Amino acid sequence: GDVGPVERAEALLPRQTCSTGHSVDGTTRVGASFKDMFGSERSFEDGSTAFADEAFLREAILDPQERIAAGSGTNRMTEFASGLNKLEETEVIALIEYIKSLSEAGAAEQAAAAEGDPEEQE
Repeated sequence: GDVGPVERAEALLPRQTCSTGHSVDGTTRVGASFKDMFGSERSFEDGSTAFADEAFLREAILDPQERIAAGSGTNRMTEFASGLNKLEETEVIALIEYIKSLSEAGAAEQAAAAEGDPEEQE
């Protein structure tokens, strides 16, 4: 059968070292936890804030140096837009869906989409 985006992302996490910097249970590592990230307000070193929606997550994955999280001082995250670590578009989507699944707002949105989207279940 076909693998869904969340399962695809779970396979990517160790390969792309996401889990080195980010937890999925709310604990802070080098970077913020993925738990409840989607739908939250994020603060940055320059004093700005942003709402963590799909566009924000995409930018954070592909261009992590663009915004440095408040309190971290530096961003050691790998850049995934090009080079050896370049992610395919399907992988970026999978990671976004995975991060969404770890928050109430994202999980509710995904459940609503699943109900209204009669994709073939194998």
